[in-house]
Amino acid sequence: MNICLISDIHAGSGTWEYTYDKLLDLINECNSDVLPIAGDVFDETTSESDIEQLAWVFETMDKPKYGMYYVYGNHDNKNDDWAAKKMEEMGVTVLQDEMITISDDIQLIGLLDPKLKAEDPETLFPKLNLYYDYPIIVLQHRPKHYQMLSELGADLVMAGHTHGFNIPFYLTLPLLSDSYYGLKKYNEMSAITSSGVSAWGFHYKFPAESEVVNIHVTFNSDSQK
Repeated sequence: MNICLISDIHAGSGTWEYTYDKLLDLINECNSDVLPIAGDVFDETTSESDIEQLAWVFETMDKPKYGMYYVYGNHDNKNDDWAAKKMEEMGVTVLQDEMITISDDIQLIGLLDPKLKAEDPETLFPKLNLYYDYPIIVLQHRPKHYQMLSELGADLVMAGHTHGFNIPFYLTLPLLSDSYYGLKKYNEMSAITSSGVSAWGFHYKFPAESEVVNIHVTFNSDSQK
């Protein structure tokens, strides 16, 4: 399975007009089967113009055959499910502490951000009726609970939030996260933390670079996972 992970667009405060053109090109280059979006698509500065440009990206892009999925970030507006409604208008499925099955047997879990009083994974997972012989992929905003998720049976976890090794945020965010960037292994689970599509608060990112993450997953045909 070919996955195109994006996070932290921060439409408005972190984007230029050409950001959306570049984002479209990078998503199409991934040629993905599924597109997970790890939160903070919007923030406090998002304008109607930003929403229109973002909608143009999702309407114009090559559509992944297993769909597009989004979880809330800490900057996305939860009031009246505003962000969820905007994403659904763009053809994106919103996951809020729930699981959806894609490609017949791959279980994708979307976790709420802790800011939204999310349920603890240890409490949530038993309620999801998971089938542990088949792959379990977790999409969340903050890179947290990695060890716990590995012990709960997750095979792959994807997150954003940290913006990578980005000064000055790097001085504080790693203290609150399991990882600030890249790939880490926890038992048999892989955890990927993206630096995100853009910055936050101002058009600045150093020395981290913005990115779209292309993930290639190979499944073991002998035991499904």
